[in-house]
Amino acid sequence: MTARQVDRDLFGRPPRGHPNWDHRRGEPRTFALAWTVFLMLATLVMFASMSAALVVTADLYRPATRALILTITAGIVLLWPMVRLSQARPYGSALPAAARDILIVLIPVQALIWPQTLPMLGGWSFEVCGAIAATQAAWAIIISGLIALALTLDPAKGRVGSARGFWMLLIAVLVVGVPIVELVFGSIGPGIADQFGESGMMLSPLTGVFALIEHHAGPGAAPIQPGSWLTIGVTSLVGGAIWITAWSVERARMQVRA
Repeated sequence: MTARQVDRDLFGRPPRGHPNWDHRRGEPRTFALAWTVFLMLATLVMFASMSAALVVTADLYRPATRALILTITAGIVLLWPMVRLSQARPYGSALPAAARDILIVLIPVQALIWPQTLPMLGGWSFEVCGAIAATQAAWAIIISGLIALALTLDPAKGRVGSARGFWMLLIAVLVVGVPIVELVFGSIGPGIADQFGESGMMLSPLTGVFALIEHHAGPGAAPIQPGSWLTIGVTSLVGGAIWITAWSVERARMQVRA
Protein backbone atom coordinates (compact mmCIF):
# COMPACT_ATOMS: atom_id res chain seq x y z
CA MET A 1 0.00 0.00 0.00
CA THR A 2 1.41 3.35 -1.02
CA ALA A 3 1.31 6.49 1.06
CA ARG A 4 -1.44 7.85 -1.19
CA GLN A 5 -3.67 4.87 -0.34
CA VAL A 6 -3.28 5.14 3.43
CA ASP A 7 -6.56 6.01 5.14
CA ARG A 8 -6.15 9.18 7.24
CA ASP A 9 -8.42 11.13 9.57
CA LEU A 10 -9.23 14.86 9.46
CA PHE A 11 -5.85 15.64 11.03
CA GLY A 12 -3.93 13.54 8.50
CA ARG A 13 -3.10 10.77 10.97
CA PRO A 14 -3.06 7.11 9.91
CA PRO A 15 -4.85 4.55 12.15
CA ARG A 16 -2.94 2.53 14.73
CA GLY A 17 -3.69 -1.17 15.04
CA HIS A 18 -6.30 -1.05 12.25
CA PRO A 19 -6.00 -1.11 8.44
CA ASN A 20 -8.27 1.94 8.14
CA TRP A 21 -10.61 4.24 10.10
CA ASP A 22 -13.80 2.22 9.46
CA HIS A 23 -14.03 1.36 13.17
CA ARG A 24 -14.50 5.08 13.88
CA ARG A 25 -16.91 5.87 11.07
CA GLY A 26 -19.82 4.00 12.65
CA GLU A 27 -20.87 2.26 9.44
CA PRO A 28 -23.05 0.41 8.95
CA ARG A 29 -24.40 1.02 12.46
CA THR A 30 -25.25 4.65 11.76
CA PHE A 31 -27.21 3.74 8.64
CA ALA A 32 -29.00 0.92 10.48
CA LEU A 33 -30.05 3.33 13.23
CA ALA A 34 -31.24 5.94 10.73
CA TRP A 35 -33.24 3.31 8.82
CA THR A 36 -34.85 2.05 12.03
CA VAL A 37 -35.85 5.60 12.97
CA PHE A 38 -37.37 6.05 9.52
CA LEU A 39 -39.47 2.90 9.93
CA MET A 40 -40.60 3.98 13.39
CA LEU A 41 -41.64 7.43 12.16
CA ALA A 42 -43.53 5.93 9.22
CA THR A 43 -45.38 3.60 11.60
CA LEU A 44 -46.20 6.44 14.00
CA VAL A 45 -47.61 8.51 11.15
CA MET A 46 -49.82 5.57 10.16
CA PHE A 47 -51.24 5.26 13.68
CA ALA A 48 -51.60 9.04 13.98
CA SER A 49 -53.74 9.07 10.84
CA MET A 50 -56.24 6.79 12.63
CA SER A 51 -56.12 8.47 16.03
CA ALA A 52 -59.31 10.48 15.50
CA ALA A 53 -61.42 7.37 14.92
CA LEU A 54 -63.25 5.85 17.88
CA VAL A 55 -63.24 2.42 16.24
CA VAL A 56 -60.60 1.35 13.72
CA THR A 57 -62.42 -0.48 10.96
CA ALA A 58 -61.02 -2.35 7.96
CA ASP A 59 -62.00 0.55 5.67
CA LEU A 60 -59.83 2.86 7.78
CA TYR A 61 -56.97 0.45 8.51
CA ARG A 62 -56.46 -0.76 4.95
CA PRO A 63 -55.53 2.58 3.30
CA ALA A 64 -53.34 3.49 6.28
CA THR A 65 -51.43 0.22 6.01
CA ARG A 66 -51.17 0.60 2.25
CA ALA A 67 -49.68 4.08 2.71
CA LEU A 68 -47.21 2.66 5.25
CA ILE A 69 -46.00 -0.11 2.92
CA LEU A 70 -45.72 2.33 0.01
CA THR A 71 -43.73 4.76 2.17
CA ILE A 72 -41.35 1.99 3.21
CA THR A 73 -40.97 0.86 -0.40
CA ALA A 74 -40.19 4.43 -1.46
CA GLY A 75 -37.58 4.55 1.28
CA ILE A 76 -35.96 1.39 -0.08
CA VAL A 77 -35.81 2.48 -3.71
CA LEU A 78 -35.29 6.25 -3.32
CA LEU A 79 -34.15 7.27 0.17
CA TRP A 80 -31.56 4.50 0.54
CA PRO A 81 -29.65 5.27 -2.72
CA MET A 82 -29.98 9.00 -2.08
CA VAL A 83 -28.20 8.60 1.24
CA ARG A 84 -25.46 6.29 0.01
CA LEU A 85 -24.74 8.26 -3.16
CA SER A 86 -24.43 11.43 -1.06
CA GLN A 87 -21.68 9.92 1.08
CA ALA A 88 -18.00 9.35 0.47
CA ARG A 89 -17.06 6.10 -1.20
CA PRO A 90 -16.38 3.26 1.28
CA TYR A 91 -12.73 2.50 1.88
CA GLY A 92 -11.75 -0.45 -0.27
CA SER A 93 -14.40 -2.30 -2.27
CA ALA A 94 -17.91 -0.86 -2.38
CA LEU A 95 -19.51 -4.26 -2.98
CA PRO A 96 -19.43 -5.61 0.62
CA ALA A 97 -20.90 -2.37 1.96
CA ALA A 98 -23.75 -2.49 -0.55
CA ALA A 99 -24.39 -6.16 0.26
CA ARG A 100 -24.62 -5.40 3.99
CA ASP A 101 -27.10 -2.64 3.27
CA ILE A 102 -29.51 -5.18 1.75
CA LEU A 103 -29.80 -6.99 5.09
CA ILE A 104 -30.02 -3.74 7.04
CA VAL A 105 -32.86 -2.49 4.86
CA LEU A 106 -34.91 -5.65 4.38
CA ILE A 107 -34.78 -7.46 7.73
CA PRO A 108 -36.54 -4.80 9.87
CA VAL A 109 -39.21 -4.34 7.20
CA GLN A 110 -40.38 -7.93 7.67
CA ALA A 111 -41.63 -7.02 11.15
CA LEU A 112 -44.11 -4.64 9.50
CA ILE A 113 -45.20 -6.89 6.62
CA TRP A 114 -45.80 -10.35 8.05
CA PRO A 115 -47.94 -9.32 11.07
CA GLN A 116 -50.53 -8.23 8.49
CA THR A 117 -51.45 -11.93 8.15
CA LEU A 118 -53.12 -11.74 11.58
CA PRO A 119 -56.93 -11.47 11.39
CA MET A 120 -56.99 -8.58 13.87
CA LEU A 121 -54.71 -6.56 11.59
CA GLY A 122 -54.81 -6.80 7.80
CA GLY A 123 -55.89 -10.40 7.42
CA TRP A 124 -53.64 -10.70 4.37
CA SER A 125 -52.69 -14.08 2.99
CA PHE A 126 -49.15 -15.42 3.26
CA GLU A 127 -48.99 -15.23 -0.54
CA VAL A 128 -49.62 -11.48 -0.53
CA CYS A 129 -47.08 -10.81 2.22
CA GLY A 130 -44.56 -13.03 0.44
CA ALA A 131 -45.13 -11.22 -2.85
CA ILE A 132 -44.69 -7.81 -1.20
CA ALA A 133 -41.51 -8.96 0.55
CA ALA A 134 -40.23 -10.53 -2.69
CA THR A 135 -40.96 -7.35 -4.66
CA GLN A 136 -39.06 -5.23 -2.16
CA ALA A 137 -36.18 -7.75 -2.08
CA ALA A 138 -35.95 -7.88 -5.88
CA TRP A 139 -35.76 -4.12 -6.12
CA ALA A 140 -33.33 -3.96 -3.19
CA ILE A 141 -31.01 -6.18 -5.22
CA ILE A 142 -31.28 -3.78 -8.16
CA ILE A 143 -30.78 -0.68 -6.02
CA SER A 144 -27.81 -2.12 -4.12
CA GLY A 145 -26.24 -3.29 -7.36
CA LEU A 146 -26.57 0.17 -8.88
CA ILE A 147 -25.09 1.72 -5.73
CA ALA A 148 -22.15 -0.70 -5.87
CA LEU A 149 -21.66 -0.06 -9.59
CA ALA A 150 -21.91 3.71 -9.16
CA LEU A 151 -19.33 3.76 -6.36
CA THR A 152 -17.03 1.38 -8.23
CA LEU A 153 -17.11 3.56 -11.35
CA ASP A 154 -16.94 6.79 -9.31
CA PRO A 155 -14.50 9.09 -11.13
CA ALA A 156 -14.39 11.51 -8.21
CA LYS A 157 -12.21 9.14 -6.14
CA GLY A 158 -14.47 9.17 -3.10
CA ARG A 159 -15.86 12.69 -3.39
CA VAL A 160 -19.49 13.34 -4.24
CA GLY A 161 -19.43 14.45 -7.87
CA SER A 162 -21.82 15.02 -10.74
CA ALA A 163 -21.63 11.35 -11.73
CA ARG A 164 -23.49 10.48 -8.52
CA GLY A 165 -26.34 12.70 -9.68
CA PHE A 166 -26.56 10.75 -12.93
CA TRP A 167 -26.87 7.45 -11.07
CA MET A 168 -29.54 8.86 -8.76
CA LEU A 169 -31.45 10.17 -11.78
CA LEU A 170 -31.22 6.73 -13.39
CA ILE A 171 -32.61 5.09 -10.26
CA ALA A 172 -35.43 7.63 -10.04
CA VAL A 173 -36.40 6.99 -13.67
CA LEU A 174 -36.44 3.22 -13.09
CA VAL A 175 -38.60 3.62 -10.01
CA VAL A 176 -41.12 6.28 -11.05
CA GLY A 177 -41.04 5.85 -14.83
CA VAL A 178 -43.92 3.38 -14.97
CA PRO A 179 -46.14 5.34 -12.52
CA ILE A 180 -45.62 8.51 -14.56
CA VAL A 181 -46.47 6.76 -17.83
CA GLU A 182 -49.57 5.21 -16.28
CA LEU A 183 -50.60 8.58 -14.86
CA VAL A 184 -50.17 10.30 -18.23
CA PHE A 185 -52.11 7.65 -20.12
CA GLY A 186 -54.75 7.56 -17.41
CA SER A 187 -55.22 11.31 -17.68
CA ILE A 188 -55.63 11.10 -21.48
CA GLY A 189 -58.55 8.71 -21.33
CA PRO A 190 -60.31 6.63 -18.69
CA GLY A 191 -59.32 2.98 -18.56
CA ILE A 192 -56.23 3.36 -20.71
CA ALA A 193 -53.95 2.77 -17.73
CA ASP A 194 -55.68 -0.59 -17.20
CA GLN A 195 -54.06 -1.81 -20.42
CA PHE A 196 -50.81 -2.17 -18.50
CA GLY A 197 -52.34 -4.98 -16.47
CA GLU A 198 -51.03 -6.17 -13.12
CA SER A 199 -47.81 -7.49 -14.65
CA GLY A 200 -47.14 -4.07 -16.13
CA MET A 201 -47.69 -2.40 -12.76
CA MET A 202 -45.13 -4.79 -11.26
CA LEU A 203 -42.45 -3.11 -13.42
CA SER A 204 -42.25 -0.42 -10.74
CA PRO A 205 -41.89 -1.20 -7.03
CA LEU A 206 -44.38 1.52 -6.12
CA THR A 207 -47.20 0.53 -8.46
CA GLY A 208 -46.35 -3.14 -7.91
CA VAL A 209 -46.81 -2.99 -4.15
CA PHE A 210 -49.93 -0.86 -4.64
CA ALA A 211 -51.43 -3.46 -7.00
CA LEU A 212 -50.66 -6.33 -4.64
CA ILE A 213 -52.36 -4.61 -1.70
CA GLU A 214 -55.26 -3.16 -3.67
CA HIS A 215 -56.20 -6.30 -5.60
CA HIS A 216 -55.11 -9.19 -3.37
CA ALA A 217 -54.88 -8.07 0.27
CA GLY A 218 -57.68 -8.93 2.65
CA PRO A 219 -59.93 -11.93 3.27
CA GLY A 220 -61.38 -13.54 0.16
CA ALA A 221 -59.17 -11.63 -2.27
CA ALA A 222 -58.21 -13.14 -5.62
CA PRO A 223 -54.89 -15.02 -5.89
CA ILE A 224 -51.88 -13.28 -7.39
CA GLN A 225 -51.50 -13.74 -11.11
CA PRO A 226 -48.60 -15.91 -12.37
CA GLY A 227 -47.41 -13.01 -14.51
CA SER A 228 -46.79 -10.96 -11.38
CA TRP A 229 -44.56 -13.66 -9.92
CA LEU A 230 -42.75 -13.90 -13.26
CA THR A 231 -42.11 -10.14 -13.21
CA ILE A 232 -40.71 -10.39 -9.67
CA GLY A 233 -38.39 -13.20 -10.78
CA VAL A 234 -37.19 -11.27 -13.83
CA THR A 235 -36.58 -8.22 -11.64
CA SER A 236 -34.38 -10.34 -9.36
CA LEU A 237 -32.44 -11.63 -12.37
CA VAL A 238 -31.87 -8.06 -13.57
CA GLY A 239 -30.54 -7.19 -10.13
CA GLY A 240 -28.24 -10.21 -10.23
CA ALA A 241 -26.94 -9.12 -13.64
CA ILE A 242 -26.17 -5.65 -12.26
CA TRP A 243 -24.28 -7.23 -9.35
CA ILE A 244 -22.26 -9.42 -11.74
CA THR A 245 -21.42 -6.30 -13.75
CA ALA A 246 -20.30 -4.44 -10.62
CA TRP A 247 -18.18 -7.41 -9.53
CA SER A 248 -16.61 -7.69 -13.00
CA VAL A 249 -15.75 -3.99 -13.05
CA GLU A 250 -14.23 -4.27 -9.57
CA ARG A 251 -12.13 -7.26 -10.61
CA ALA A 252 -10.97 -5.52 -13.78
CA ARG A 253 -9.88 -2.43 -11.85
CA MET A 254 -8.03 -4.55 -9.30
CA GLN A 255 -6.11 -6.28 -12.08
CA VAL A 256 -5.26 -2.94 -13.67
CA ARG A 257 -3.95 -1.59 -10.35
CA ALA A 258 -1.95 -4.77 -9.82
